[in-house]
Amino acid sequence: MIDTKRARSGSVGACQDEHPLHVPRHRHAATDAKALDPKTKDLIALGISVAVRCDARIAFHAVSAARQGATRDEAMETMGMAIYTGAGPSVIYAAQAVEEYDQFRTKADAETIAPAV
Repeated sequence: MIDTKRARSGSVGACQDEHPLHVPRHRHAATDAKALDPKTKDLIALGISVAVRCDARIAFHAVSAARQGATRDEAMETMGMAIYTGAGPSVIYAAQAVEEYDQFRTKADAETIAPAV
């Protein structure tokens, strides 16, 4: 699913290179660890993505938060805030975020636990 979303956004990303607020140019200023650790920043970004209903960012930040060590309880609490701030339609997008998180965790846990062959 995440690859499909990236492919869809490719044409939009191409025109953003010339935009003065091009996201990659400002990524490190926003994502580097300072007062907030990367996991917390990904959870915040996940909540915002749900609240603004951005499928591609939901998929990206759900996986990224899981990679950063976010627990399912942390993801669910983040979804509660996203629903609170994004109103009713955010419930559907929160479900998508939890599904992305669970799929990544299941795959990562299986790879960690799987016996060597």
